[in-house]
Amino acid sequence: MKSFASNNNSGVQHHSQPGAIYLSQCTELGTIYTPEELLAITTLAYKPRFIVGQFSAYLTEDLWYENACHTNRMATLLHTELKAFPFVRFTQEPGSNQLFLTMLRFLIDKPLEEYFFYFWNEAENEIRLVTSFDTTPEDIAGFIDTVKKLNRNQKSNLECYLW
Repeated sequence: MKSFASNNNSGVQHHSQPGAIYLSQCTELGTIYTPEELLAITTLAYKPRFIVGQFSAYLTEDLWYENACHTNRMATLLHTELKAFPFVRFTQEPGSNQLFLTMLRFLIDKPLEEYFFYFWNEAENEIRLVTSFDTTPEDIAGFIDTVKKLNRNQKSNLECYLW
């Protein structure tokens, strides 16, 4: 594992910071921890009874599994829709509910007004899209429609300008 001191995202609110253990199989970059890595992380936890109390409701009746499956289905749907655009470039292989990609800036700015996502690397127009247990296919369709309309309008404006 990489030392936190070598990470240039210290103090950036949308990047993990030291101080508490957040247990998730996927990393901040959407890559997946191995079971061995997860075990190593959990052995660092101090007073595990607090962790158990927080997760007991979540682990009841496979709620965690249902939420995870739904979240990953929504990420797969979003990835499928986005990869059809020639101007989208994925910067990380999808493997969780997080998608990292670049698009033209004008295709990012308007959706930022309507949808909740962040720049991962603003200088490169890299954004991070994250699906969750409450993401719906309609949410994804709305986002995709917004991007399609912006792209179509930009093409029309360019064509008018060229003539």
